[in-house]
Amino acid sequence: MKIRQVVIGLIGLIALVISFEVGRYFRPAPLALHDFTIGVQTDSTTGKCIATSPILNMHYTTDDRVQWMDNDTRNHKYWVDFTNVNPPPGSVYPPIPTSPPYTPESPLEHNEDHLLFSPTNPTGFFKVKQKDKYYYYAIFDQGNPSQPCKVSTDDKDTGLSIKP
Repeated sequence: MKIRQVVIGLIGLIALVISFEVGRYFRPAPLALHDFTIGVQTDSTTGKCIATSPILNMHYTTDDRVQWMDNDTRNHKYWVDFTNVNPPPGSVYPPIPTSPPYTPESPLEHNEDHLLFSPTNPTGFFKVKQKDKYYYYAIFDQGNPSQPCKVSTDDKDTGLSIKP
């Protein structure tokens, strides 16, 4: 009787170890995966850019991702800039708020400050950093690279609001 109990105990212990080792490698899928696409095109009357979602509320705890895509028919190339976000001098748009002081930085995990995209080549999806902050960005058109076609504080400010 004792040998039978020892054998059954060893089999149970081995099964428990195997179950634990196998279970370590299986992780549950994220509760929600949200992919956001910001479409950009030029308004033919004003020459300024229009963003389909100028403000996005994103969460880093649910693995939200964002990409930019050109919806324009002019076959222009655009880029998103996270460091050159201040409206140009003499602009009719308000400046970036200074209280508290804003430090321009990329909210994206790959840490690029400039993302180029065109009609045939969207930016791809990028996850955001685990930092609770509002990130401004400006959009530039290759036709006029010295002036943003969508300023950070334009009509509706252009930015990503990242929350946990």
